[in-house]
Amino acid sequence: MLAAMSRSLLILSSYDSCEDEYSSQYAIEIVKKPKFCQRTTAGIFIPKFADNNFGYNSVGVSISTKQLLTKRVRNEYQRIFWKEQEVLKQQKILLAKIEELRLDSGRRDTRKLPDMNYEKTQYYDGKCSPPYSIALSSDDGIGSASDLSEDELIFEEDMRNGVNFHFETRKKKEPLKEFAEQPKEVYKDKTNQYWNRMEMNHIEKRRDVEMSKILDDENKENENVKQRYTKKVEEKAAKKESAPAASQIGYTKESLLKLLQDEYKVKQVEDIELHPFGTDGFCSSIVQVTLTYDDKTTESVIAKFPETGNIKNALEITTETILPDGADQQFVSNLLFFFNREVQFYSMPPVPRLHVPNITLLKECKQGQLTGVILMQDLREYLSVPYHDSLNIHQLTSIGNQLHELHLSSLDMNPDLASQFEFPMGLIDTYASTHEYVKLFADRHAELRPMFKKVEKLYKDRELFIRLLRDAHRDLGAPSVMCHGDLWSYNLLWIPSPDDPSVASNHLAYIIDWQNFHIGNPAEDIGHVLTFCCDPETRRYAEKNYLPIYYQELKIKAAQLKLNFEMTMEQFLSSYRRNYIANSLFCAFIISVMLRVKPAKNKFKQFFNTKKLIRKVIENWSDALDALHEEYPNYPM
Repeated sequence: MLAAMSRSLLILSSYDSCEDEYSSQYAIEIVKKPKFCQRTTAGIFIPKFADNNFGYNSVGVSISTKQLLTKRVRNEYQRIFWKEQEVLKQQKILLAKIEELRLDSGRRDTRKLPDMNYEKTQYYDGKCSPPYSIALSSDDGIGSASDLSEDELIFEEDMRNGVNFHFETRKKKEPLKEFAEQPKEVYKDKTNQYWNRMEMNHIEKRRDVEMSKILDDENKENENVKQRYTKKVEEKAAKKESAPAASQIGYTKESLLKLLQDEYKVKQVEDIELHPFGTDGFCSSIVQVTLTYDDKTTESVIAKFPETGNIKNALEITTETILPDGADQQFVSNLLFFFNREVQFYSMPPVPRLHVPNITLLKECKQGQLTGVILMQDLREYLSVPYHDSLNIHQLTSIGNQLHELHLSSLDMNPDLASQFEFPMGLIDTYASTHEYVKLFADRHAELRPMFKKVEKLYKDRELFIRLLRDAHRDLGAPSVMCHGDLWSYNLLWIPSPDDPSVASNHLAYIIDWQNFHIGNPAEDIGHVLTFCCDPETRRYAEKNYLPIYYQELKIKAAQLKLNFEMTMEQFLSSYRRNYIANSLFCAFIISVMLRVKPAKNKFKQFFNTKKLIRKVIENWSDALDALHEEYPNYPM
């Protein structure tokens, strides 16, 4: 009769031991079904009383559904459940198993669906302590309550303060006799079906509901930004003029072919095909070019052109506004300078054992024109580590070995070459112009605001950025070396792992994008990698354990080459800390842009990436303040 009346049986039970005697009061309740399950729930409530004055046959019935229980149904319930001796016997067994399962479960706390609250009727007179409970549940089409066993128990503790804790166990045991009327084979099959359904409904649905609520507003914002950006692109395409715009590359297919036919020295080019590369830099446009030579052979190369529109588009997506012309001037004013700086780097004598791409054509930009081009080998077979993931210590070692080659080759360089690559003040301007963007980032994420208030003043201090970036090592009397200047995730290309070609190995293939190349701080590049490419735990581990090794190896290699590297360990670490302060501030800006420009395809992955990177920003700021107090104790905060 009970199985016919309900798809779930909820038994709330506890006992009070007094000289091995038990006393309880029983009540029956039909409870409304939860919204997410298509079933009804019946409950038998056995509260725990503080005294021993209640008889075993004391029966109370409450009805929470609109339909009333008939006298016949009530009598049937009483006939089944209110047999005194049987109830006492089963109560002892049940309570013992409850305690056993509660211990086995480890009282694991799991989050609760908002609509999982059951209606309950309280049966106590003020002397009752909160009861423990067991819930035995069954979905539609699987079987009745009599098919279920203890491996489907979900514990719930009703605390006096109203807080519910749920504990779950899946320990397989033999079913209680009163709940296993069907054959064992049928029960086992239906139990397996139940757990399959439980996995989908109880876990997946819970995650979907909760995460969807959290991400709903952010997804709407991203969609609105994409719609506005798409509309703007369409409007620009409709108004496209015959002359190339300032944000377009300075070549057509025909003009690029003519340039290659005139200046390409490898082979005679007969024809070219241009293909989208898939990703561009903030200040460059990258195109895959298929060259057809006069001997009918073909070769794939990568062409890099100066481009001014990408960074503006990125800032528009980040700020969710359409920027007026010139609003991004502080970022693009030095575009030609940086592009030509990379051309000059590739034009200088090559650094031995430094892994840079093979360059086949270089052409600088002229003032007011976007006619520069860098033609290099096709690098599409190599991988970069995503910006939201961290490098490991083996990858850091591989990068460090390459930086040693770069720094050592500059210890005896020509003074004229050193003067050609002075520190670019445009880089200072870029760092010092990010305050409003980082402030917007902090306004969107409440967890950033307390720490942002502590570092906000630093973003407005241009003179501080000069001391941290250009003069950090000079003020300490340390030598200058050649630096990449922008060593982060997407400028490091890795050989694919032999075990999984989609994952980067620990072997660095190439360092690309030398637009910020300059003479500067020996600790700058390795510090840039630790700040931008590592999570806080990896960075702190490397600061403590790898940086001293990095310095010692640099000193040893310099001595082996009979080069003079006059820099102490204290100077090196102090130079690192000063440079780290500036990098940690700028890293927040880069993260705010990348989360908008390069979001994860999966909304859950995007959510966890955001949380992970926000924690990284907070930890970076916190450590930057510690470094600031250590290096500049008199700095006014």
